[in-house]
Amino acid sequence: MDVTRRTLLSRAAGLIGGGLVAEALLPRAAAAQATGKTELIVSQGGDITHLDPHLATTTTNVTVTFNLFDHLVSRHHDGKLHPSLATEWKLVNPTLWQFKLRRGVTFHNGDPLTSADVKFSIERTYDPDFKLSMVRTIFTTVDRIETPDPLVVNVYTKQPDPLLPARLAFYGGQIIPRKYYAAVGPEQFNARPIGSGPLRFVSWVKDDRLVLQASGDYWGGKPNVDRVVFRPIPETAARIAALLKGEVDIIFYLPPDHADQVARHPSTKVEDVLFAGLVVLGVNSKRTPLDNPLMKQALSLAIDRDAIVKELWHGRGIVPNGPIAKGDSHYDDTRPPLRYDPSLARQRLKEVGYKGDEVVVEAVDGHIANAKAMSEAIVSMWRDVGINGKVEMIEMSVRAQKSRQKSFKGTWWSDPASTLSDPDGMMWRLLAPGAAMDYWRDPRFDDLGATARFSVDEKFRDQAYREMTRIFLEHLPWIPVIQPIQSYGPGGAPELQPEAPPRMRRSAMMRANVVLLLAAALVVSAAAALTGEKQIVDLKEIAGTWQGWATVGTTESRVTMVIREDGSYEASSQTGSLTVGKYYLQGGKLRYRSSRSEGAATVSEEHGKTYLTVIPEGPSYETGKTEYERVK
Repeated sequence: MDVTRRTLLSRAAGLIGGGLVAEALLPRAAAAQATGKTELIVSQGGDITHLDPHLATTTTNVTVTFNLFDHLVSRHHDGKLHPSLATEWKLVNPTLWQFKLRRGVTFHNGDPLTSADVKFSIERTYDPDFKLSMVRTIFTTVDRIETPDPLVVNVYTKQPDPLLPARLAFYGGQIIPRKYYAAVGPEQFNARPIGSGPLRFVSWVKDDRLVLQASGDYWGGKPNVDRVVFRPIPETAARIAALLKGEVDIIFYLPPDHADQVARHPSTKVEDVLFAGLVVLGVNSKRTPLDNPLMKQALSLAIDRDAIVKELWHGRGIVPNGPIAKGDSHYDDTRPPLRYDPSLARQRLKEVGYKGDEVVVEAVDGHIANAKAMSEAIVSMWRDVGINGKVEMIEMSVRAQKSRQKSFKGTWWSDPASTLSDPDGMMWRLLAPGAAMDYWRDPRFDDLGATARFSVDEKFRDQAYREMTRIFLEHLPWIPVIQPIQSYGPGGAPELQPEAPPRMRRSAMMRANVVLLLAAALVVSAAAALTGEKQIVDLKEIAGTWQGWATVGTTESRVTMVIREDGSYEASSQTGSLTVGKYYLQGGKLRYRSSRSEGAATVSEEHGKTYLTVIPEGPSYETGKTEYERVK
């Protein structure tokens, strides 16, 4: 089974929150096939800072490390977890997860990948002696790891952690070779990394290019490109020019005001996705005057986000209503967008006794789309209410150092992304004690976050995250600005299709977990926003045959479901199991009930196809969302 260019560009699809768009984001696939081109050139707004996957979590770095290293499990574009290095996993008891590893997997130097490497990799992330770890808070739920067999990993958690497999699918979960690391040491490992991913390291000339080569013996199949080259081009105009000239195959962070130019060009196109996260101003709450919540409230109240969305993003985004991104679980759609009130901002400044202290916005050109323009606009808005704002442009390497040292002068641009489609994967992951954005502490916030991550009671978790949102908006450890619809410039047209059979195709697409979405700031679509949910008014509308992949117990199986005009249905799986049930309408909403589970259902249309998604509620033999495609 070959890993195609299309596969490479969708490796990270769906790692966050139900991604549905990766397959549409392509390089010059058709042209490449015609010309025999075997090199893919990717341009980002800045260079990487580290190749060690546990030393950096910026999108520029993760783009690369997700290609060099594999995870135990991976999240596909359907939003579900699928096998990667682990072929199966199960919850043995409430605090024990067991993972069985794939046989025959080797690192790029030929060493076998075993449970010892998995244990070493995960424990390394939170090892107190590993001072440089940037993923220290990812696996704080883990108590200990045991390896009873070279292909078996037992992970014991301090309390029940239903999200552990999802945590392992994201950064912090990359598996590195224990033996090689011990032999060469941390500096050499960072300089010449060895992984087990579809691409292997060749060379890196800082601020010029990083070259990766296809791994011919990759367990998921050899990619059909020979090389992938990453070229940092910080200036937006130069990056666009390189794309239009055919010097690069894809660029990221395309400002909205340049989208039409790229879309009109005969050999390029523009793809849009709603960012499963937020673009925010991080706040160093340890510096005066930002240590006062009223000052931060004034900063937020002075920002006209509607104007930013309309004027700078050309309407391509939404105004956030808090720290949880639209599309995530526990997003509160009853909460209004963040308020713009310059009069109240001035009042807050009086209450805090503001005396004109300088408030700096540190920005990197090319790291986040529109960062410079947004910085200048916001500083102007601050000055209108009497805040002494200032913009400072810094290099990406300087930003990385400031992030590691927690030494930002005041505020800075960040794009926190949802790694779990859950507040635990964004708000708590980044704001927990010791986390990357730990510049502020609140005892109640900390207690709720630590408790909610272990709870299996979704009602309690929903209440906890609502209270955490209230505390967040009072103290504003970061200031949400926009949830953007982001644009990318891939050349060519989406003509290339994987050649594997349908089931193997979907598996291969994620086994090559690469480049595009993670490089584009860990973006996935918020499902309801991009799929076009369809209102069902008559059960006859869903009558027909549907097919999908469902997890039954701990086994994933292909399921064929036949729905009759009265809503009754039969679902048969490859394992031989048969489920009968009925769809019905309640309060205008589609629901279902079977002998095994009950819950909600939605119908959506995308790219000419119709999908039925069922969402079990409460304990269920069938777990997680299941998406079916209408076949007739």
